Amino acid sequence: MDNITMESTVCRTESIVTADMDGETVMMHVESGNYFGLGEVGSTIWSMLEEPIRVRSIVDRLSESYDVERARCEAETLAFLVEMSTLGMIEEIVSQ
Repeated sequence: MDNITMESTVCRTESIVTADMDGETVMMHVESGNYFGLGEVGSTIWSMLEEPIRVRSIVDRLSESYDVERARCEAETLAFLVEMSTLGMIEEIVSQ
């Protein structure tokens, strides 16, 4: 799923257990046993991924909430989501 685009719809996989610790998200991938930590922006994105959401909507919300150029927000959000996909933490929802 390295081909995530602004039009992709993504959501969390079911094999992730999370906990909130002082505004940061700590996660464990149940199948691999690996632990991960997310800072403020990563935690914000993770909360948006609770339900399927279009990547463009994530970027729209982040652009409204943080002082960041749109192009940079798009690039960094896409890179983050590709990494999360590679780690098996999110999946792309393919419409039928």
